[in-house]
Amino acid sequence: HPRARLEFGPEGAAVVIDPRTRDVLALVGGYESSSGFDRATSALRQPGSAFKPLVYALGVHTRRYTPASIVIDAPGVYDTWQPHNFETWDFHGEMRLRDALANSVNQVAIRVIEDLGPAEVVTFAQALGITSPLDPSLALALGASEVRPIELCNANATFAAGGRWEPWHIITRIERPDGTELELPAREVARDVMTPAEAYVVTSLLRSGVASGAARAARSLGRPAVGKTGTSNEARDAWFAGYTPEVVSVVWVGFDDHRGLGRRETGTRAALPIWIDIIESATEGVPVTEFPMPSGVVTVRIDRASGLLAPARAEEESVLEEVFVEGTEPTEAAREHDVLDPVGFLMGEFEEEAEDEEATDGTIDGAPAAPSTDAAPGAPAPAAGIAPPPASSGAPP
Repeated sequence: HPRARLEFGPEGAAVVIDPRTRDVLALVGGYESSSGFDRATSALRQPGSAFKPLVYALGVHTRRYTPASIVIDAPGVYDTWQPHNFETWDFHGEMRLRDALANSVNQVAIRVIEDLGPAEVVTFAQALGITSPLDPSLALALGASEVRPIELCNANATFAAGGRWEPWHIITRIERPDGTELELPAREVARDVMTPAEAYVVTSLLRSGVASGAARAARSLGRPAVGKTGTSNEARDAWFAGYTPEVVSVVWVGFDDHRGLGRRETGTRAALPIWIDIIESATEGVPVTEFPMPSGVVTVRIDRASGLLAPARAEEESVLEEVFVEGTEPTEAAREHDVLDPVGFLMGEFEEEAEDEEATDGTIDGAPAAPSTDAAPGAPAPAAGIAPPPASSGAPP
């Protein structure tokens, strides 16, 4: 008799890492153990906008960008690819980098990677902990190159550890039958990829996604938490990658055969709730602590619209406190009559849009997609090759 098999829905993967030791505290590779396919360590999937923090981190590391840097969100065409923001052709003109990441604005990510250089972003991502091959193209900023959940988790652990990379590991000791301990191979030597000050600024940037962006549901944790959602084309992959001062976790949800998860199934809806449950369990009974601010970070009052120093008599609603790597803070003050944003861009606009959970979750529609090779045994094989980009694109965060 033919064997029957229940269809349980999409698969999932989750990784939890201690950023201080790089011990893998928990790992889930799927709901079926019979296939023998561990999606957490072996599945190559597109991270979507969960990759954007790695791009902006290079900007902070090179001192070419700060959270207050003004970048233009405006239409742009790259060969035959015309990216736009998720499910909308609305653009907001000049905006600060912090707001762009919090609300996963695609055109800003494209402009930043174009300025920094895709090849430089690839090199930097590898230093952070990404080991899968990355395509040095502009579409990399929107997560078009595939990565494994565990390597994206370890890259975020580099941020959480103050910019210090170390290899992740699952096995900490092996005992022989007689009780003696087997010597393990020497681990790779840890290295500093960023300064603690740079890593802290990246963490601060990521905190805005929880404060006012697509990850606002994580505020229910009642403790400091940062992270980024990600959704690939046609919602084939939903991600959340983030951390607290204690643990780092990445969650992926999707089908092995690369079917879409369905309308509105973004990283915000499909992956973030799982991540919140994991963090609640991992930090149960752990005292609430803040991300420690290292030396080399300064806090400055800036003008919300221009990113320049706040003028002496500015209205409070036009001023905010921003963090900078020391030496990159603005030195010029905004003119008092220019403190209102000329295009009316305020975070309030995005907060209204975020009532729709998809509004700030960016996909990578239209970005060239590399062929995938991570289907579990027995799953339908995805079509090989690179599909030509459609006429337009809108990547969710």
